[in-house]
Amino acid sequence: MPEWRAKDSDESHDRFTKAIVNTLAAKLLRACGGGCAILSVKTSSPAGHDYRDVVVDLELPGNVQITVDCWRDPEAEAHPLRRLNFGENVAEVAAIVIACVQTCQYHGFETLAGILDEAWRDARSFSSQMPIGIRKSMHLLAVRFVFKAIWVRSNELLMEAEYASLDHWLRPFTYEIEVVDPAEITAHLRALCYQFGTRALALHRFEQHGATGEIDLLAINALKRCGNLVSELKRDPSEFGAPSSQLEFDCGRISLRTGIDSTPDLFIRGDKVHVECGVLPKAVLTNAIGKQITQIIDCALFSEEMVVIDAYRGFLGDSVVIEVQQPRMFYCKSSGCYWGQNPQ
Repeated sequence: MPEWRAKDSDESHDRFTKAIVNTLAAKLLRACGGGCAILSVKTSSPAGHDYRDVVVDLELPGNVQITVDCWRDPEAEAHPLRRLNFGENVAEVAAIVIACVQTCQYHGFETLAGILDEAWRDARSFSSQMPIGIRKSMHLLAVRFVFKAIWVRSNELLMEAEYASLDHWLRPFTYEIEVVDPAEITAHLRALCYQFGTRALALHRFEQHGATGEIDLLAINALKRCGNLVSELKRDPSEFGAPSSQLEFDCGRISLRTGIDSTPDLFIRGDKVHVECGVLPKAVLTNAIGKQITQIIDCALFSEEMVVIDAYRGFLGDSVVIEVQQPRMFYCKSSGCYWGQNPQ
């Protein structure tokens, strides 16, 4: 998404974005004096000159930050709209933004600044009570008011908190959460903090072993069937040859989740193999624990290193779940290498 920022020169952006900035700056000056600043203007398709593709970030008096998404009513997409010309699209952006600023004026800039300050204080207070490992795993970057479709329909003041942490591949990632009540920000952080703390601990463990993450042997066997394993492991996980629906990524671990075309009664998820009732004799399941799964089920993805540790009837009673202990390897994305570790 192309973006204009306050520090950018006018020459570095397209005619549509520059027209929005110039028109909006003049209208803001008339609406509330010199206390409002345009921080950024983002357009997803500037060549189309469509006001619905525009997102504007502003700073209002009292350091109140707001984001205005000009695609203000997705429900209107179901109905044909008259195509606006260039000037009408620019004017529509300015009108939407000014309406949002006037709403903030109505509530009072000082009042809104106080709400944001309170949200920041609550979030910092909550973070300070967390163990240091969890505290370092997530950082609140910004708290702002946002104006989207919900504002047009309900006139609710919506807040957005932006914070940095790790995604399930353990890569730096920025998250945004939307709330109506500032207290919800702390509630979201409380719900997520241990998840992100676990990811930070996993990343530390992998770094100690020179690894990017870990991968189950079942997932390795699936990737081998897609091509050269070293080449596969060098890819971004989202680009693996195996369909993304066949793999799960969590806390740096790659595991298999797939049905087997050649064996429709079989479904694999992580360390669990689901088999429809009646496919395997009860006597086989009774004596399964401690055996190699290759002695029980014929499937190209299974290896002799996979040992059955439990077998029981599934929750709905229509399948049997076989839990296996399988090797889990460290892997390095840079080299495409993988190597053993103790079973988890």
